[in-house]
Amino acid sequence: MKVELEVTQGAEQGRRFIFKEHDTFLVGRAEEAHFRFSYDDPYISRRHFLLEVNPPECHLQDLDSTNGTKVNGRKVTKLEWHELKDGDSIEIGYTTLQVGIKELIRCARCGKELKQVKQGEEVLCAECRRKQKQAEEKAKAEKAVKCIKCGRIIPPEEVKKGETPICYRCANEEAGGLLEEILKGIGLRAGEPEAAKGAPTVPSYEIVKRLGKGGMGAVWLARDKKSGELVAIKTMLPQAASDEHHVREFKREIDITAKLRHPHIVRFITHGISRGQFYFIMEYIEGIDAEKLLEQERGNVDPREAIPIILQVLEALEYAHKEGIIHRDIKPAQILLAKLDGGWQAKLSDYGLAKNFQLAGLSGMTMPGTFGGSAPFMPPEQITNYRDVKPTSDIFAVGATLYHLLSGQFVFDIRRPREWFLDILEGKPVPIRKRSSAIPESIAEVVDKAVSKDIADRYQDAHRMKVALERA
Repeated sequence: MKVELEVTQGAEQGRRFIFKEHDTFLVGRAEEAHFRFSYDDPYISRRHFLLEVNPPECHLQDLDSTNGTKVNGRKVTKLEWHELKDGDSIEIGYTTLQVGIKELIRCARCGKELKQVKQGEEVLCAECRRKQKQAEEKAKAEKAVKCIKCGRIIPPEEVKKGETPICYRCANEEAGGLLEEILKGIGLRAGEPEAAKGAPTVPSYEIVKRLGKGGMGAVWLARDKKSGELVAIKTMLPQAASDEHHVREFKREIDITAKLRHPHIVRFITHGISRGQFYFIMEYIEGIDAEKLLEQERGNVDPREAIPIILQVLEALEYAHKEGIIHRDIKPAQILLAKLDGGWQAKLSDYGLAKNFQLAGLSGMTMPGTFGGSAPFMPPEQITNYRDVKPTSDIFAVGATLYHLLSGQFVFDIRRPREWFLDILEGKPVPIRKRSSAIPESIAEVVDKAVSKDIADRYQDAHRMKVALERA
């Protein structure tokens, strides 16, 4: 599916915006707006309205604009999300935009967009159809790997050693069917303990207990039946309809991040699908996370304890950024801590996991959610440029995490919890010594630079921030 936004009336008439993946879209006169009105229209505010799109879903929120936003001729309630449908019209000032929600046809193997397909034919582009034919011809001369469900020949690059041979199409259909069962409450055995409900069934692993639960899924403690090694298994339940292309894209991103090997990054073991949920097996860290440490310290962590933790995180970022991988979701709860030689060994967890899940369109709509989670640690540019973040965005997030550990408060004053993104976009970072004058000036300078709203004023890489923090 894809969502199209076409300007049908006004000075920008004929302009089109097309959304094929999960994204956000800001409209107004502000410099960071994606659809920016550079001409004089007195009825359009700097930040007029925000769209969140996850095709086929599309939601609009008027950002408390002076003159309001109309959908199909009626003003929408300010600061509340309004669901848009195919054919809806949006009016702001002298401008009208038309919403179109259309079917998007993609190649079942490579994801390339197709203009049309013949009825009854497998949905493949010309190149993949050629490769498929070559594979079939080759299979006649040698033993081929075939999908156990549909019999389709699986290309060598899609076959993983030790895994059941199943093509992406059948795997996705199987996950969708199981997901439907879960949603209907089917699949739980009579008398099953509450702690085991929803636990994944993973070959060679025994579930011990549930460690925690979040908005997207849960984390389980499990034991490798052969080695006895304890591992953490994170499950994530797709909230949106997942097609083969998006599942493949997500798996591709996870396969890349799984290759990260660093003493301060939680080791990724493998992943799969069970009972309609994605599962991810990771190294188990026995200890607490940085958010729990802050709670134990009753509101603020001593710099002599907090800074060594952040220095380890910066080492992990320095390594990952050189590999071209951005975390996207750094916050205290993502920093796992284990006791080591009288101090803390820090490990950064969930490397790109949650954000890649969202970017693949598997998490459903996210912005209408209530304040919490990652919001206080998110750099402003991640709100307006949802898909395109840089290493400097991780720098902001790690700076915001250190800010929180040292002061117990957040970088921005959040006055409207349900519309936190407005407070971040419109507000200014509060200097950390205004939160706590006990924080040494040398440390405060590093923190304030890291959380600068202006990207150019921040440390441009993790190494520079690490050196500055060590000196402080």
